[in-house]
Amino acid sequence: VMVSMATEGEWLREFLMEHNMDRFLQTKEGHGGSLLLTPLFFYIMMMPLSVFLVPAVIDFIRKPQGELTGFCLITISVIILIFSISSTKLPNYVSPALPFGAIVVGQYISNLNTVNKSTCLWLLILLVISLAVPIAISQAALEVVLPSDWLLTIGFPLGVLTGIFFIWKQRLLAGVTSIMLSLVVTVVVLFYTMVPRIDKQNPVQMSIQSIDAEGNFAAYYIFNPAFSFYLKKEIKVFEEVSELEAFIYQNERVTVFTRSSVLDDLKQLPLNTILTAKDLFEKTKTVVLQEK
Repeated sequence: VMVSMATEGEWLREFLMEHNMDRFLQTKEGHGGSLLLTPLFFYIMMMPLSVFLVPAVIDFIRKPQGELTGFCLITISVIILIFSISSTKLPNYVSPALPFGAIVVGQYISNLNTVNKSTCLWLLILLVISLAVPIAISQAALEVVLPSDWLLTIGFPLGVLTGIFFIWKQRLLAGVTSIMLSLVVTVVVLFYTMVPRIDKQNPVQMSIQSIDAEGNFAAYYIFNPAFSFYLKKEIKVFEEVSELEAFIYQNERVTVFTRSSVLDDLKQLPLNTILTAKDLFEKTKTVVLQEK
């Protein structure tokens, strides 16, 4: 309430309309996609426990028991359905469903008395996925990824293999713990080694030192919103070239942010390109221009 009063209702309007209603009705920042994208996000974010999700659901359908499991499955379904039909799709949107997914898997594992062929099949799928991680890193076409970086993730498949051994010996708790710990350790190792190197390839990090922080900022059509966070200044967005041109002539030391897909629209403006770089984990390219 106090924030809304201090901003004269602007914060509340932006939060409810721009970042909720508009994101549901329109694709923002190019983050659209298939209806299957949201369930895929959920499955990946539940890894490695997601390998137990399908057998857990099948088991519940065959033998419906436990109101808690049913409630969790309904909650997961509703969350995934809502964000599947949303125009904007991002992985973090399904985060509220993760605790419910963990409860479903936990209930299934706690009631699993013996390891059957179906369980073994899903565990083998997890092993294949875990082996794909170091292979993918070793083949990554990124300058910041070193040839030896695959060793940083070798603990994950080793932990999965150890977990499968324990589970095969009917020691479910030890098996699941081994699998989970191997992923946690791998994520922590990557976070402090490879991730900082990759983050330096972010267009924001690459250009922030070259930008006049005391100047004026504008964006044409669409831009990387991370610039707003780092610059801590208003970035006016223009959708008409004539309006952007007027802003440039009315202000000094102007920096313009945009995407390469619309760069041709700005050819006639007095701007120099200081950076063109691919956005991390996106298909788009960010372009930073400064007034001549």
